[in-house]
Amino acid sequence: MRSYALILLSILSTSANAQWLTLPNAQTGFLKPIDEFKINPYTNELWSAKSYGMGDGITKLNENGIVTHYSEATLGNQFWIYGDIKIGFTSNNVYYSREQDGLYNLNNGNPNLIFGLQDIFNLRNDSDTLYINRFAQFTYTLVEPNLPNLESYYSDVVSKNGLKFVNLGQINFIENSGFTSLINDSYYLNNPYSIQFKKQTDSLYIGFENGLSVCYKDQCYDTITPYNTINMPSGKIAEIEFDKDDNLWCAFADFSPTPQIDSYHALAKLEGNTWQVYDTTNTPFNWDAYLGMEIDTLGNVWVATGNNLHVLQSNSNPAWLNTIEPEKETFNIYPNPATDYVNVNCSQNINGIQLFDLTGKKMANYSISNIKHTKINTAYLPKGIYIIELLTNTGVLKQKIVVE
Repeated sequence: MRSYALILLSILSTSANAQWLTLPNAQTGFLKPIDEFKINPYTNELWSAKSYGMGDGITKLNENGIVTHYSEATLGNQFWIYGDIKIGFTSNNVYYSREQDGLYNLNNGNPNLIFGLQDIFNLRNDSDTLYINRFAQFTYTLVEPNLPNLESYYSDVVSKNGLKFVNLGQINFIENSGFTSLINDSYYLNNPYSIQFKKQTDSLYIGFENGLSVCYKDQCYDTITPYNTINMPSGKIAEIEFDKDDNLWCAFADFSPTPQIDSYHALAKLEGNTWQVYDTTNTPFNWDAYLGMEIDTLGNVWVATGNNLHVLQSNSNPAWLNTIEPEKETFNIYPNPATDYVNVNCSQNINGIQLFDLTGKKMANYSISNIKHTKINTAYLPKGIYIIELLTNTGVLKQKIVVE
């Protein structure tokens, strides 16, 4: 188990849009969260888990900027052979599961196996009840200090204040061990993809490919779609979160039959009836490497992409972030306006260049690696304004170019 004091680091990257700070994982020690990316609601710690390749394990980032790494040596030799790692919380403990092994209590870095179980695909909690959800099998619940108990419902259960819903391909409300399907409700949009309770009420928000349904118990009472709100990036809701003021945030993606390769393209916050959008034009993200969004209890928005962790700058940012002086990467392009080509010079190695129009449509993708200078062809582009995006080891840099 290792800890890193991020406040001692002096390297961060910034983008042309200064709303986001980027923390490279190579500098922080925070693991690329391939398996899990989650906030502990009791301690406000940010957790990640990765079970593939060298440096596997679990990391946590606390409010003081300290990263603790629970390595394979701590979690068990060759622990990766047991499948994906998932993380869950109660007020007293942190748990993790291995897909084909069972549930463990992390126990301050001295993990112990609580219960042997297979086919675990997520851990959810309702206060101090931990739900151990399994692929097409019955769910177990853990209420401390007892051992997990087999329930009469199965697959993906989500619960708040005792109100339980289960995703069986469609969302069902569970009451007295009976199921009431929401599919026939006029406000239910069909074929759910994401699900989340609002923080300050017991309303359930369900994301679909054409918007969101808002439900309570066995009835839905509202929808949120591109047709009844302004500036919504699309109706395809891949992820739902709520900030400390209960504002709705969503991640939008073009869905694939294989969820692991869904194409994420925007985050947005609903303010009144209008969405505030963060996409390719105003974020430092490599969207092709998007891994997840989490909002901590102070309202900070964290995004994981590839080997980077990003945080939206706000008055609620942890104090340790304000002690770090970012190192600004620079690049220039010329001629600008351009006709047939532009030269690109960067202070950091470039690992790829993408070109977008002002609607966010990708116009070109240039595969390059570890160079600081290059020339790209613009002769084929229609006249107009474009966003050129450079992928570097520490983030994404952007500028506008004009093609005449």
